[in-house]
Amino acid sequence: MRAMQGKKIRGAALDVAPREPLPPDSALWDMDNVMMTPHTAGASQYRAGRNIDRFIRNLGHLQRNKPLEGIINKQLGY
Repeated sequence: MRAMQGKKIRGAALDVAPREPLPPDSALWDMDNVMMTPHTAGASQYRAGRNIDRFIRNLGHLQRNKPLEGIINKQLGY
């Protein structure tokens, strides 16, 4: 936020905020160089199909005792 306020970053489109829902008094709402979206940027007409495809692949990986795709590691932050 400091980088945007100091114009080191010219702007940002943010789909995820540090705290959700973003509080009404957050400075992000009033910044001219920030566009906020309602945490829906990942939505597309292809999303459901991709999720089903990954589920099927992971089911096969699980049956063959292979590593799963898309594992979230909260220790690493993703």
